[in-house]
Amino acid sequence: MSAKVIQEERRGLILQLLSKAPQYTANEAIIHGHLFQMGCPTSWEVLKGEIVWLDEQGLITVDWPGGLAIAKITLRGLDCADGVTRYPGVATQPPFP
Repeated sequence: MSAKVIQEERRGLILQLLSKAPQYTANEAIIHGHLFQMGCPTSWEVLKGEIVWLDEQGLITVDWPGGLAIAKITLRGLDCADGVTRYPGVATQPPFP
């Protein structure tokens, strides 16, 4: 699997997690653990980069209290996570329970 495909899958998994999280919000530690459980282990540095990228695209918003990322999915991100719309650089994911 190419690095680009893995990156797109990772971004899709992040959006899907946030779409199911309480208040559509999770911190980077929860996201990191979820990626590991879903078979997509990710370094902290790469995860921060993905969070910043998703924020720049308007798919999530991020607060950084004390340097810890707290991500919240946007309506645009929800549409992408649910497969209603497609966004370049983000893989469409099958639903998870």
